[in-house]
Amino acid sequence: MAKQRNEIEEKYTWDLSTIFPTDEAFEEELAQVSEEVKKAASLAGHLLDSADSLLTTTEVQLDLMRRIEKLYSYAHMKNDQDTRVAKYQEYQAKGMTLYSDFGQSFAFYEPEFMAITEEQYQAFLAEQPALQQYQHYFDKLLKKKAHILTQREEELLAGAGEIFGAAGETFAILDNADIVFPMVHDEDGNEVQLSHGNYITLVESKNREVRKEAYEALYSVYEQYQHTMLRLCRPMSRFTITMRKSASSHLPVKRLCQLTLFQKASMTA
Repeated sequence: MAKQRNEIEEKYTWDLSTIFPTDEAFEEELAQVSEEVKKAASLAGHLLDSADSLLTTTEVQLDLMRRIEKLYSYAHMKNDQDTRVAKYQEYQAKGMTLYSDFGQSFAFYEPEFMAITEEQYQAFLAEQPALQQYQHYFDKLLKKKAHILTQREEELLAGAGEIFGAAGETFAILDNADIVFPMVHDEDGNEVQLSHGNYITLVESKNREVRKEAYEALYSVYEQYQHTMLRLCRPMSRFTITMRKSASSHLPVKRLCQLTLFQKASMTA
């Protein structure tokens, strides 16, 4: 029988205290960043007012993104420790919400930045030397100019991320917490419970019967949920088709996929 998370020696588990020392520290930072993300929406409409404005807004955006990535990493990994724990399911959900809120607050950034002329761009770099450290970042943005939407469209897409990410989260809980795989045999003939952790070892066995039993056992379980998994796939597929038919049809499908973790879950299935 596979060990439960609380039965594993601490030395074999990852140390998330290097990200946040305690859950309380995480929650405190989460509350603070959430408030700052809301306030950041007031920066809209002023990005190109001056070189200093561009610098300030850029640094606020990048600083918040780094902090959000740290928060989400902690929440996601805490949830991965045991996907049955409601507290950490909530942490991950809050992390996804924060990403969505951030996207909506800064939906103005790229559309406004694309209005900059080459002369203004060079003048800003000369006027405010601190902007030069972000020149590579700016140049990459300008290369995407043909694919940047209006602020309103960017806000809608950012807001859709959490909605369509729900399918990926649902699959992750189903796959990691609710599904129970059957018993199989290892190379020594011992009966072991199949899991995501030992599946690769078993299917790489030199014994063909071991490989076959592990493979068939895993996918026979997934086959029982094929209709559920198909239903999870449908919302994202319909969303992509709708967007391609809409007035925003010039938006690459790849851009749509970046809005959600659903694609990862679909490939895993």
